[in-house]
Amino acid sequence: MENLIYTCAAYSPEYAQILRPFLTSLAKFNPAPGRNFDMMVFCDESTFDTVSEICLAGAISGVKLAKFPSATTPQAASAFKLAIFSVLKMSNPYKKCIYIDLDSLVLTDIGAVFRQPFAAGILYVWPESKKNEDHLHPYWSPRNPDGGARYSSATLDAFRREGVYPFNAGIFAFKSCAEMESLFAECLLDVFENAPHHFYEQSAMNFLFNSKRKISYDLFNDLNYASDDELSQCSGQYFVPNKIIHFKGSPGSTESKLERILKTSASFFGTQIIFETREKMLASLVKKGAKIGEIGVFKGDFSSFLLTLSPLELWLIDPFGGNELVSGDSDGNHVKTFSSEELMDYVKDRFEGDKRVSLVRDRSSAALQLFPDSYFDCIYIDGDHSYEGTLSDLRDAFRKVRSGGIIAGHDLHMNSSKTSAIYDFGVNRAVEDFCTETGLSIDCKAMDGCVSFAITLLK
Repeated sequence: MENLIYTCAAYSPEYAQILRPFLTSLAKFNPAPGRNFDMMVFCDESTFDTVSEICLAGAISGVKLAKFPSATTPQAASAFKLAIFSVLKMSNPYKKCIYIDLDSLVLTDIGAVFRQPFAAGILYVWPESKKNEDHLHPYWSPRNPDGGARYSSATLDAFRREGVYPFNAGIFAFKSCAEMESLFAECLLDVFENAPHHFYEQSAMNFLFNSKRKISYDLFNDLNYASDDELSQCSGQYFVPNKIIHFKGSPGSTESKLERILKTSASFFGTQIIFETREKMLASLVKKGAKIGEIGVFKGDFSSFLLTLSPLELWLIDPFGGNELVSGDSDGNHVKTFSSEELMDYVKDRFEGDKRVSLVRDRSSAALQLFPDSYFDCIYIDGDHSYEGTLSDLRDAFRKVRSGGIIAGHDLHMNSSKTSAIYDFGVNRAVEDFCTETGLSIDCKAMDGCVSFAITLLK
């Protein structure tokens, strides 16, 4: 194979979860028969396990990994993209390379780009702005020690005359050659020697390649590349734009970006992002400092996991009704029976002293009314498994979870590869009807024996 696409998934294991929809989109729109490129992911020690697991899931087979020492800042992680020739120096079979930022969905035939001619020593980029004055913005211009931009007035005038534009370093292509290797090395040196004066590596790349006129807009333009605010919607579903979509937000930041990407990818593909377990699913979706509600607590085993997500508040909601309570583990196995009173006392003692945890002994329909609307970041439903009870919990959670938050739950259906148990719950039908009512859809599934689901709220 002579063509390579690569991306960076370093610094944050949580942020690296975006690799799932990235690879899913790439595989969906560039199926294996006829695919004309290899895929490589740059990671570091902190993200290696996460990236390895995602790649082994098989959206694209044979993904190559390049592991760097752990990046100490998002800026350092983002600059890994310039180290491509160091990665390939031992054996470089690639003639053409494309870099795409991780926070993108490739909703087009990217292989078509490789079928275009690549000139040596030219960086093919997407012009993010056509305003000449934007060359002075810190996003596209390194700062001098005095705080001023490096560009002279004469250079800016020349840029205006020649049509040289600020470009986004989230996508670029180049022909593998000695000249490009030298340019990348020069840029990488500038990034680390003058780190306080750069907006990530983007400003350094703009300054070097624009100053040397080593750029071209022939491969990426508004016909095949866009930011996510250009997505058009109809009845809650997105039109596939036949473009690479780059999601906005601070580089390395996970605030709402993962939720937006998961929601969009589910709309495009009609499929969900699949996780091995509910623990891994929620770890990727719930951010530190969240307000979490859990409906149905039993012994509090899953509650203990939820505390590992470092929530601000964890509300445990369970009536502990009847004489006895029966439940199995996350796979539906090892079913046990306990006295409801003994179980409540056990849970109360288990979390006593943890100020983040509050126990509400009441039915969920009454307990959730204690909270203002849009209070929670996430509610996990594992209580009344009847159709009526589950649908009621979903409707209540819709009001009480903020827009952009997560409604998740257990026992959607059974995964026979992990359990021989068969349960006939009303959860699946309730979730289907809830999604029909709201126009939402399941974004993620966790494939325990009893399958969990997650829905991102956009309201």
